[in-house]
Amino acid sequence: MDTQQAKMDAQQAMWTHIKLRWTHSKLKWTLSKLIQTRSKLRWTLSKLIQIRSKLRWTHSKLIPERT
Repeated sequence: MDTQQAKMDAQQAMWTHIKLRWTHSKLKWTLSKLIQTRSKLRWTLSKLIQIRSKLRWTHSKLIPERT
């Protein structure tokens, strides 16, 4: 392998490494956003469950069960 080819290979390896680092950084950012979203969704779900529970309770007080 000649010197010119070795230089080109080294540049290609360096460029690939830079792209991989950028991709890794982007993936870490995306993962953190997904974790935040999951947390917000869990919070929202818990609030909806509380509302449903209150609505059921209110409904039971307004409309007594038929026997």
